Order: sequence, then C-alpha cells, then structure tokens
Amino acid sequence: MRYFCGKCGAHLALFTRNSPDDIDVTIATLDRPELAAPSRHIWIENRLPWLRLDEHLPGVEGEPF
Repeated sequence: MRYFCGKCGAHLALFTRNSPDDIDVTIATLDRPELAAPSRHIWIENRLPWLRLDEHLPGVEGEPF
C-alpha cells in the first residue's frame, strides 16, 4: 500500500505485506532528511552507476523479505 499527500499527491510512504512491521518513508518528503540515517540499501541492482553506497551497510538486490 502506498501513501500519498492529499494536497499535492506526493508519494509519502510504502507498506508491504512482505515486511508487515516496517513502513518505508520517502526521505525527500521530510523537513530534515539528514536526521534519518540509513540502515540498509535495497534494489541495489537498479542503482545509477554514479551512486556510491555506504559499504558498511547491508544491501540486497531486490525487496527485502
């Protein structure tokens, strides 16, 4: 299930049955995104070639189940 802003339509968050205890928040919608430290990388096979990932964080190629 995806959540959108009722005013502007921006994508705010995502909830999946595959991870029922988690909700993924779209970081670009936060007022202070620098305060939300990443805990993992997902969909790394689709990342742009110039994007550098933190090698100390776990990563998965698709949706983590």
